[in-house]
Amino acid sequence: MNPCVCLPLLLLAFHSVVCVPSAPVYPVTAALFEDRFSLKEWNDTIDLFTEIGGDTVWRQAPPLIRRSIKDLQSDPVFKDCVENGTDCFTQAQQELANKGLQILTFASYQNSEAYGDQVLYCPQYDKKITNKGITFYRIVLLADQVR
Repeated sequence: MNPCVCLPLLLLAFHSVVCVPSAPVYPVTAALFEDRFSLKEWNDTIDLFTEIGGDTVWRQAPPLIRRSIKDLQSDPVFKDCVENGTDCFTQAQQELANKGLQILTFASYQNSEAYGDQVLYCPQYDKKITNKGITFYRIVLLADQVR
């Protein structure tokens, strides 16, 4: 149900009611949303939010954390990041070395968003790895030095 202001109108001797959207129901017009797992869920949430006067959505992103390969290999979150029997970190080093690149550092970013293949901006380097129903994205950021 949409919040509205109802205005009675008299038109040609008929009585009718017109529903006109009102000001925001709540004085705060921004909100923080998390854990929407599909585009439909996001769109439905945003549509409902704007219907009640919301106009700003905040997203708090988890941090990008610089990690060592040994740290990633021992992290239980990444235990299923495996390709052809090799952990995806060693596999990345091998694949990228074959293309003349050296990995300067690793970083991890963990959240529950379903990014889709649009995040694979450089298909010659980036990769989607799915194993045991879990999807990992390998994203390569080209650099000449680590800061």
